[in-house]
Amino acid sequence: MPNDNSPKSTLPGACLAVIYLCAVSCVGKMIHNDFVFFPELAALAYGLFMRPTGPWAMAPLMVAVTPAVTALWGVSVAGYLPYGVPSAILCIAGSLLIVKAMKSPVFPAVPAGFLPLVFNVTSVHYVVFIAFDTGVLALLSVAYQRWWRAGIGQPEPAVVRTETRTPANAYRKTTRWAAFWSVLAVTYFLAARTGIRLILFPPLIVIAFETLVRAETCPWARRSALLPAICMATAGLGWVSIVLFGTGPLSVLFALGASIVLIRAVGAFMLPALAISVIPQIMLHTDWRYPLAIGTGTVAVVATRSILNVVEQFQARSGGSRAVE
Repeated sequence: MPNDNSPKSTLPGACLAVIYLCAVSCVGKMIHNDFVFFPELAALAYGLFMRPTGPWAMAPLMVAVTPAVTALWGVSVAGYLPYGVPSAILCIAGSLLIVKAMKSPVFPAVPAGFLPLVFNVTSVHYVVFIAFDTGVLALLSVAYQRWWRAGIGQPEPAVVRTETRTPANAYRKTTRWAAFWSVLAVTYFLAARTGIRLILFPPLIVIAFETLVRAETCPWARRSALLPAICMATAGLGWVSIVLFGTGPLSVLFALGASIVLIRAVGAFMLPALAISVIPQIMLHTDWRYPLAIGTGTVAVVATRSILNVVEQFQARSGGSRAVE
């Protein structure tokens, strides 16, 4: 069986992801619109090219369409409601429902629906840009997948694991969703109190979902304690890149390239950390508060995961005791 993690299979994918993001940044500079650059594009590109047989690569149409649909929803909400609790709930819950209704595996589409509210984006151009970016990315991923299959070999089909529906699992799922929304509520409160909106930054939705709701399949489950440090580090790289080069392809190359090296060095497939590294590309002003905001949000997720572990262990013991009786 071919090794998906060999340099032959991963180095070209990583390079292609960086090159594509730099190209998108160049287009944004040429037309003088930073929102051509969609931060979650970094996570999508790296995920697609590094895992050419993964769920995103197997659904190129969803990669192309889902972020544009959620972006349209987000722009619609941001155009009619100011930043606040009702609009935040509408953007996030609406995007979640869209992804679920479309049966799309592309969960990074959810932040695309929340970003317009955070950054006050109300132009439909944002939707057009995302549709173009993800459409081209989907086409590239199909071409890359064909090259990869021809050069590496046909991999064994992945085993799909399904969770048995039981009352205990249903209760656990409810608890996890409650933890997910609690994290978003706490980070929103902190953002409102401090005036730093990016404590509840768009990729935090993905981080909270994977860490809390889908813990069994979370790509960084074994490295979750390192999550705040890694995300703060990639945020710092994004900030430093802007200081050194300003917005544009050079800073994207520096921030994204260094962030990829970092997550590979620690052996954690933390795709949201890559999106965090390029968020400064669309910010009006980036300073030391940006890494601090990212750290605050991710610490809230990790702390909630620790509490949830205790709760689930208690539930498991209680369930075992009832079974014995």
